[in-house]
Amino acid sequence: MTTADLKAILEQAIAERNDERGKGGAVKVARLLGVSESHLSQYRKGTYPNPEPIIRRIREVLGGETVSCPELGEITLAECSGHKKRSPVTDSYYARMYRACQQCERKPT
Repeated sequence: MTTADLKAILEQAIAERNDERGKGGAVKVARLLGVSESHLSQYRKGTYPNPEPIIRRIREVLGGETVSCPELGEITLAECSGHKKRSPVTDSYYARMYRACQQCERKPT
């Protein structure tokens, strides 16, 4: 997916979440992405100094992309990201997912 595609998806998500006056969508999308409103605004203007983390979050949350997980099969990029961030715990499911993530080509850094 190109940067232009991701920007179009972002703008569509903002427009869908605007109120009846056409306001507030950017705030809701910033919260959804887990970024500050000012960072999202700067990204939209093209002035954010390091856009990669925001681009990654747009792909994960709004992009609808799927990846092949060695443990779960076809999952969304958002699900993959969530599993990679989770620490291993004593719960067998999360421990199994942690081990699978360590073997995966998308291994967390």
